[in-house]
Amino acid sequence: MALSVIKLRATNQAIAVTCVYGLNDPKARAALWDKLIEISKTTSAWIVMGDFNVVRNLCERAGPNPPVTQDILAFNACLAQCYLDDMHNMGFEFTWSNKQGSDTRTWARLDRVLVNPAWLAKFPASYALSLPPGLSDNSPLMVSVASDSPVKRRFSFLNAWQDHPDY
Repeated sequence: MALSVIKLRATNQAIAVTCVYGLNDPKARAALWDKLIEISKTTSAWIVMGDFNVVRNLCERAGPNPPVTQDILAFNACLAQCYLDDMHNMGFEFTWSNKQGSDTRTWARLDRVLVNPAWLAKFPASYALSLPPGLSDNSPLMVSVASDSPVKRRFSFLNAWQDHPDY
């Protein structure tokens, strides 16, 4: 995991992007949390996305085995320190399934897109879309980067309109 800077073609703006994969082991994820905290101190508008392998709260997991509260607390503490929060998300509520039988099937929201306040100020209309998982056990995420600045359009007037009886 590293910080990348990407230039948007449409607006020519540079954005900071971090793609992550959180390991299944909570102790190994602690190193990820430390790295995110370190990066958060060096960047302005920032988007972090990927498979974190942990949920943010109990209702983000459904199935026979409940999530570990300590893992949730560690994840949320990291996000609070980094000033990261979930980007507005549409699509599937759960982004991962173990695809097992009905008695042991588990669903969870492990994949997410996080942004900091500087990102939201720059791109307030941006959102994430959780797509169908297909063959994978994870749902792909698609991000729409948009600002709320209106598009300037040229006003046109056709003189012939004045001759129309309903004008």
